[in-house]
Amino acid sequence: EKAKEQICHLLKSLGEDVNPNTINAPMAMVDFSSLKQMLGGARKDVLLQLPPMTDRNKLMAMKLMAMLVLYYNQQMTHLSGYFACKMIRMSIQHGHCEDTVFALSVFACSTMNFLGDAHEASSLAKCALSMMRLYNSEQLVPRVYSRIYGAVLCFTQPMATALPPLLKACRISFARGTSEQTIFNTTIYVTRSLQSGKKIPLLLDEVKAFALKHNQLNHMGILQLFLAPVYKHLSSLSGITFDPSTILPQLAAAPNDDVVQTAMAKKELVFCRVAIVASMYECLLLRDFATAYKLMNLYPKLFQVLDDRQALRITEFEATFIAGMLSFHWARETRESHWIQRGINTVAAFEDWAKLCPWDCNHRYHLLKAQLHHTQGDTKQAIESYDAAIANTKKHNHSAHEALICEWAAHFYDSLGDNEKTIEMIQQSHDAYNKWGAAKKAEAVIKLLQVVPSVIPSSGAVQNEPGMSFL
Repeated sequence: EKAKEQICHLLKSLGEDVNPNTINAPMAMVDFSSLKQMLGGARKDVLLQLPPMTDRNKLMAMKLMAMLVLYYNQQMTHLSGYFACKMIRMSIQHGHCEDTVFALSVFACSTMNFLGDAHEASSLAKCALSMMRLYNSEQLVPRVYSRIYGAVLCFTQPMATALPPLLKACRISFARGTSEQTIFNTTIYVTRSLQSGKKIPLLLDEVKAFALKHNQLNHMGILQLFLAPVYKHLSSLSGITFDPSTILPQLAAAPNDDVVQTAMAKKELVFCRVAIVASMYECLLLRDFATAYKLMNLYPKLFQVLDDRQALRITEFEATFIAGMLSFHWARETRESHWIQRGINTVAAFEDWAKLCPWDCNHRYHLLKAQLHHTQGDTKQAIESYDAAIANTKKHNHSAHEALICEWAAHFYDSLGDNEKTIEMIQQSHDAYNKWGAAKKAEAVIKLLQVVPSVIPSSGAVQNEPGMSFL
């Protein structure tokens, strides 16, 4: 806080009198919309035709505002985008500089997050990439790639194609970047790797390498609050473990609740959010609905956005998907209208997102539709949606998501008493989990065959075994 006040004081001495405390969210939204309209379509090309910024006071003001952008980005507030807007407007008046590229990448994120305009955000991100060529692009990579590829373009093209540039940003940030850049780039890269269904053994190797680097730099925050929980999650799925004397297994001994509370205490809001969503995803995979319900009640603000379709953003697609799946489960269990409405809102959101990013959203959309039809008692439509979801995972080679979809389909068919289809889905889920590298999870799934009546040896005692019927 003191550093922020000093920066604002210095900005005032440079002729930029700004008081962040007077800028509320609605004011920032007006500024975002105004600048988006000014730069809409081909009009943003004017930025590339600007002369270089030469005024030393303005160059210093740009650097100071860039520091405020980073500060408010960590706080996850609208002020990050607000100061990026000010930097772009200053560049339009006085010429561009390296910090203009950074500001453009941040404003592209704000356009995506706050305005929900993925097409214009993508155009702004590409404009930033074009402007990078006017400068030492390698020096800018750690500052902007995580935003351009990790927060914008990954939602307008296959997410897996964003991983190579994101990994490049990680490598350069470790070689010549700041601590903040190495931490931010690592977090984005690993998160997008998880969401795109990267093979677990390969990802665990990368997590180990990241841990070694961050340990050497004494970055305990990311080790304790992010990399250790990721290791714990992937290890529980795969059965792959690291040397217990190394740092990740030691840190992974902490319960997930402790990780969230520690992140909150340290005001590491990004890690806090990631930890909660990761715990929810683990609940989805383990079908641990009791723990998931507890988490949603503990952190209601994170999930209240599901009540308003217009507030849902593709940047939170994974949290939205998980919460949507769980909402439909609780809708079937309780028949409470708010769970059904939340589920319907997620389906509506994914219907739009699947058009924008079919590679990563189409199968999620069809799986959510299957839950909706199941909840409404429309068996025929539910089956069609499950089939479409599975077909899309095969089309885009998403073995991790194929495994999850087939596992949920197995429980669905079991609820119908269709043992033959239940067995088929269990086997397909098992094979897909193995393909992903989740061998331990695959073993747990195949054990479900033991409770499907038609595959248990015919004997009076065994025939009375209960079916799966968890839904």
